Amino acid sequence: MGKIEKENASLKQEIGELRNQIQDLEQHSKLNNLEIQGVPQKDILDILHKIGDAIQCNISPTDINAAHRVAQLNSNSSRPRNIIVSLVSRRKRDEILAAAKMTRYRSRSNLKSFGLNHKLPQVAEQLFINEHLTSAKKSLLYKAR
Repeated sequence: MGKIEKENASLKQEIGELRNQIQDLEQHSKLNNLEIQGVPQKDILDILHKIGDAIQCNISPTDINAAHRVAQLNSNSSRPRNIIVSLVSRRKRDEILAAAKMTRYRSRSNLKSFGLNHKLPQVAEQLFINEHLTSAKKSLLYKAR
C-alpha cells in the first residue's frame, strides 16, 4: 500500500470518527427535549398544559425553555406537524416521559389513554411523546423496529 493509500485510509477513518462525534454532540444538545406527535395545530402552550393534565404531570410555563413546530417535509400531508419542546431540565423531561409511559401502559396505548379526546378535539388517532432524537438515531431506531 502506497503512501497516498495509507493517508487516504487514515483520513477516511478520521472523518468517520468526526461524524460520530458530531452526532453525539447533536444528540447531547437535545437531551432536555421532547418530541410530540399527533397534536392539532393549536396553541402549543395550551396543548402542553392539557397533555400534562391528561398524564397527571404538571407542565408549567416555567418548565419550558422553548416550544415550536417542526417544518413539514410533505406539504400535502394532512398530519399535524410535530412539536419540539425544550425543557429547562432533563429531570422534568424524564418526569413527563415516565408519566406518559405510565398513562399509556395503564390503558393500552391509544388516544383515549391520554384522556385528550374531550380536551383536544381533532387529536390524531395516536399521540406520541418521545425523546427528541437526531435524524441519524431516528433512522437507526426505525431500522431496528
